[in-house]
Amino acid sequence: MRYVTDLQKRPDDSDIRVASSNVYFHYFSWTKGLTEEDKLAHAQLLADTLRDIDADVLLLQEVSAKVFDTKDCQWHERLDPMLEDYGYADTNPVIAPLPKSAADAGNPEGVNYTPILYKPDVLKLIDCGHKFYGSVAMNPDSFLSSSKSYTWALFERKTTGGRFVAFSTHLTYHGDAETGNRLRTEDANDVIAKMEELDALYPGIPMVLMGDCNCTVGSDPYRALEKKLVNAKTEAPKLVNENLSTIHNIGCAPGFGGIIDHVMVTPKRFDITQYQTFANLNVINMSDHVPVGIDFKL
Repeated sequence: MRYVTDLQKRPDDSDIRVASSNVYFHYFSWTKGLTEEDKLAHAQLLADTLRDIDADVLLLQEVSAKVFDTKDCQWHERLDPMLEDYGYADTNPVIAPLPKSAADAGNPEGVNYTPILYKPDVLKLIDCGHKFYGSVAMNPDSFLSSSKSYTWALFERKTTGGRFVAFSTHLTYHGDAETGNRLRTEDANDVIAKMEELDALYPGIPMVLMGDCNCTVGSDPYRALEKKLVNAKTEAPKLVNENLSTIHNIGCAPGFGGIIDHVMVTPKRFDITQYQTFANLNVINMSDHVPVGIDFKL
């Protein structure tokens, strides 16, 4: 069975929505025959779809990074003004330097940047950062994977002062299953180490990690994330499309299984009201992944 469904609004008792999406910019930068008008139209589709999801924080993956000299690095220039018109701002962390080994291999493009955008009328940005995973140094899959990383941001809700940390991440892909599993496990341990560091600075602060993890529940990297986190589905009283695949062919409705985009949270620190896999018609036309997200009280 394959289907699309309406996007569910946040419950009335929710304060914050955080959503994540691998937006697959690379495909729309490099596909032959696409005109600038085509790219602008796709950027508008992305912006409109993300607006309709109505998250206070957007965690994106596979975004062409404006900080790198790419053959087509205009995605930020196309998309950012559209999202700004819809009330979003980029956290703009200092981007970690690409390891020399990756640059020497001829792949400095950084097509898989993991930006975080937020609504400044709702949230105050306190701090943020970015780090490439160690796998970048070995350039595991040419420029397609040369920039796997995580970005984090500490937010404060303006009306109440409540704080939380959000992580956008994209774990390493590698064509060899064994190597990929090892690298993703190293990535997971790396991001957990950063969470431990932030936990020492802000004891007990709620933290959420979302993104394209390139792994399924129960895999080695997933279990590494479980050292500190739990799947948000286990803490959400309302689940929407929770078993829907997060990967699919562009333009085709997703089926079931194939869940590699996860929402993971520090246990018992969030009052989650709803988990959702977003899957309307615009969603399935904008990327080969569908967004995921949670609503919560803060």
